[in-house]
Amino acid sequence: MEQFQQEKLDRFVNSVNGEVDVQISGMLREAEKEGEAIKSSAKDDALKASYDRIQKAVKDTEAQYKRMIAQAEQEHHRSLLSHREALVEKIFDNIRKRLVQFRQSEDYPAYLQKQLRDVKLSADSIIYLAPADMQYADLLKGSSGAQVCEDDSIQLGGLSITAKDSKCIMDKTLDTAFDEQRKAFSTTYHLGE
Repeated sequence: MEQFQQEKLDRFVNSVNGEVDVQISGMLREAEKEGEAIKSSAKDDALKASYDRIQKAVKDTEAQYKRMIAQAEQEHHRSLLSHREALVEKIFDNIRKRLVQFRQSEDYPAYLQKQLRDVKLSADSIIYLAPADMQYADLLKGSSGAQVCEDDSIQLGGLSITAKDSKCIMDKTLDTAFDEQRKAFSTTYHLGE
């Protein structure tokens, strides 16, 4: 009987052990599945984090590249404007030199007279000349009785005319013509932009 009891007990233990083994096996499979899911999730999270870092690096690089291009374009624009301004200065320096040469030529007195051709001069008229052009005073006033005065503001030549009682000035100076041409040139060719 004891042996019967022992067999019964052994069967019971084997049965319980079998059930425990089945449950342990199930738990291990479940744990492995869960471990795989955790690893997969961690891998996905790591991949997403890596992707996000790569995207951020790409955006940062693009922004830096755009800044570099903008700076290069701005520097090129500044260089172009500087070069343009230097060319304009050279052009107008050459024009100024030619005006100085013209003023020293034998054609200059005739030019001054031509400026007075359509002007009705009288004893009330005042003709303003550059100090260096005062040598032409008698030639220009002629028989009109107009007064001829020096004007230090006239640098390049030409003349201006006014009446003693009038505030109206006819400006026929080369200085004004030069300045107007320079402004027109700058406006026409959009310099300074």
